[in-house]
Amino acid sequence: MKRLFICIFLGFFLGITSVIVTHEILKNKRIATFVESVETSITEEPVEPVILEPEKPVYAKIFDEDENMTEETFLISEKEIKIPVLLYHEFYEEEPDKKLYGSVSTPEKFEKDLLNIVGEGFKVISLNRMIDYKNGVKGIPKNSVVITFDDGYMSNYTLIYPILKKYKIPATIFIIEDLLGTEGYMTWEEAQIMNGEGLVTIYSHGFSHVDMTSLMPNDFASKISNNFAKMEEMLGKPEHLVYSYPYGFYNKETNTILKDMGVEAVMTTDKGLNDVKDLEAGIIRRDYVAYNFSGLKILRILNGK
Repeated sequence: MKRLFICIFLGFFLGITSVIVTHEILKNKRIATFVESVETSITEEPVEPVILEPEKPVYAKIFDEDENMTEETFLISEKEIKIPVLLYHEFYEEEPDKKLYGSVSTPEKFEKDLLNIVGEGFKVISLNRMIDYKNGVKGIPKNSVVITFDDGYMSNYTLIYPILKKYKIPATIFIIEDLLGTEGYMTWEEAQIMNGEGLVTIYSHGFSHVDMTSLMPNDFASKISNNFAKMEEMLGKPEHLVYSYPYGFYNKETNTILKDMGVEAVMTTDKGLNDVKDLEAGIIRRDYVAYNFSGLKILRILNGK
C-alpha cells in the first residue's frame, strides 16, 4: 500500500514537473522568436524630422501596426474577445522604496514584464486598435493586451520609450496639461516626438490632476473642451478622442458630458478584463502593474483571475 502511494505521488509529481518544463520551454521559445523578429526589422539609421513650419515638426513614422500584425485577427462580429488593459505610472532607474511599489517601477522590471507577456502568448496592441475593434473596423488577435501610462512623467520618455522602440511595442500615454514641462514631467516637444513617430499615442489625462467629479458640470465641460482643443493644437487631430480620469474617479454625469463631446472611450481604474459591454459603453477597465508583481501575478491579471 505504501509503495502504491509512493508510485502515485511520484507519477503526479513528474507529471506536474513535465507540464511546467514544457510551458517554460514554449514561453522561452516565444520570447526568442519575438526578440529575433524585432532585431531583424530594426533600421540602423534614425530618421530625422522634416520641419514644415517653425516649431511644428512632422516626424517620420517608425511603426505601422497593420504591418506588425502577424497573428490571426478577429472582428468583434466574429469573436467577442476579453481584453486586459495594463496601467503604469512613473519609473526610477533604481528599485523604488517599498511604499512606492504600487506607482513606481524600473525600466529593467518593465522590460521583463514585456517579455513575460509576449512569452505567455499575448500580443500587445495599441489602444487605437482596440477602439477600432470596438467599432467593428479592424480585427485583433484573441490574446490581445493594451499598455497605458498615466500622468506623463519624464521617465516615460527617457527610460521607457527606448524600450518600446526596441521591441516595437505600441502604448498610450495620458498627459496632464498643466504639469507638462514641470519638474519630473515630459514636455510638449517630447510628447510630440512620441506621438509623431506613431509607436506611442498621446491622449488627455485632464487639464489638471483633480477629481473631475468634484467640479460643477458646466465648469468641467468648459475646461475639458479647452483641454481637448489644446491637445489638438499641440499634437494634431487625434485618431480617436479618448480621456483618462484623474484618480480613476468618474460618474454618470462626467461620462455623459464626455460622450456628448464625442469621446469614444474613457479610462478608469476599475479592475478586470474588458468585454463587449465595456467596449460598447466606452468605459475601459485597467489593472495597475506594481513593481513587486511577479510574472505569475501579471499572467493572472491577463487572464482575468
